[in-house]
Amino acid sequence: MNGINKAIVAVMIALPVMISVLFCSAFAACGEEPASPPEPEPTPTPSTSVVTKSFTFTPEFGGEYIFFDNVYFEELYVTTNGEEIYPSAEGEYLLTARTPYVISFKGCKELSYELTYDISDDREVTLSPGEERIVKLGKVYDEIKTITTGNDDISISGIYTGSPDDLEKHGNLPDVAMSSYTMPLFDDEYYIVLLNNGTEEEETEILLEDIDVVTFDSEGNTSYDLGTNDGTYIRLQDIPRGHYKITIPATDGGIRYAVYDEDLNRSSGGKTGAKEAYFSAFTDVLYLHLEITGAIDEFQENIINIEKVEDDYQWIVNGEPYHTNTIELEQGSSLELGLIVNGVTTDIEITDMDIGDSYGASVEGNIVTLAEDGAADGGYFDIFIVIDRLIYSDLPRFRIVPTLAKPFAGVTFETSNDRTLMTWENVPNLYSFAYSINGGEEKEVLAGESTSLDITSYLPENARRALVEITDVTYSYPVYDDSGEPTEETREVVHDDVMKYVVEL
Repeated sequence: MNGINKAIVAVMIALPVMISVLFCSAFAACGEEPASPPEPEPTPTPSTSVVTKSFTFTPEFGGEYIFFDNVYFEELYVTTNGEEIYPSAEGEYLLTARTPYVISFKGCKELSYELTYDISDDREVTLSPGEERIVKLGKVYDEIKTITTGNDDISISGIYTGSPDDLEKHGNLPDVAMSSYTMPLFDDEYYIVLLNNGTEEEETEILLEDIDVVTFDSEGNTSYDLGTNDGTYIRLQDIPRGHYKITIPATDGGIRYAVYDEDLNRSSGGKTGAKEAYFSAFTDVLYLHLEITGAIDEFQENIINIEKVEDDYQWIVNGEPYHTNTIELEQGSSLELGLIVNGVTTDIEITDMDIGDSYGASVEGNIVTLAEDGAADGGYFDIFIVIDRLIYSDLPRFRIVPTLAKPFAGVTFETSNDRTLMTWENVPNLYSFAYSINGGEEKEVLAGESTSLDITSYLPENARRALVEITDVTYSYPVYDDSGEPTEETREVVHDDVMKYVVEL
């Protein structure tokens, strides 16, 4: 678990039930079903089974925390070093990073509880000099935005996704924290860590700002002024479908760029040593991320030009016309590429591949082949071609998404002579998987050379059937060096889909 430590005990009741039993009385004694008396009772006497329940909680980040969904917060007691911490009117407790706190409340002796908490979503904060605080940004839905504090003295030192008890870093922030970042934000909950770099108390409000929108003229051309920046995100709107060239005012170096569709799927990109780069538009909206890797010419305006290429082209895959520039290819398979330029089939040669060695791809002429043991982890790589016209030295690109030749399809079960055997097939790169029975403890199975396991001892006694769940299917891929030779290292990719089987016993 990343981030905030979490104190957990076994949960014996669901959360709504947990909240309802925080305050037990004689109306419903702990461990008993409530009953409706036939006539009014005297003043109730508290049950003797009501006791103080406590958890230890040490937050990784300072911030305003809410416990138990803010229900009955006035009955909670939060202390540190014997001193009680009092909540705000909203039931939020301002806690200090890496400081142990004791969270206490009255609960039933017979029941177990789980500490649940959240982080304040109040985007307006006041920070003391040097203070760092985490704030819940909330749900964001697949968009590119600028996250800013609007205050040069308050920087963003971390961006996280997930949940308060399981935070994961988002994006690669520079070593020097800044007050503003522009980046893709995918469908998830987001949390922002703020730091006051100033010498005085500072106020700020976290804002999500739209990026610049760039439109095209009737001929498919446009321009954008970078100003004093050497990189930015822009939204390309109402793009005529076709193929485009980007030109930058750099005296040396080149362009690092990425193109995303409206769902933030990366459609092309890379790094080029030239002042030109190319991309294709198959939808009306695209996002373009540009970084200039060379020096800006001080004698001209810092304007990026985007113009529609006159020539038209279409890919040919294995002899058939293909209408996009992305294809899925199974491990160990090959494909033959061709190109139609302005209606004429043109010979091509693949000259380079923007590819990590883990995919184990090879090329011969215009044929690409994936290794049988190459990775298939949801990644992709681009290939580049050269034909007899200079304009196509960088354009076009074709994207290959490696996929598993034989995805792990799960297991089968056979019960005979009071024994139950779980059997599976070792597909390429299968490393391990986990299984549990009737929601019990998960057990890991290392695939190796084995293809079966006796699970009789884990099954419930005298049962006619059981539910077996398969999770955390893991594949292991070799790591290659710069010369293409495998090293002794491997990397593992986990697929967390759940597969369920009802086993007849």
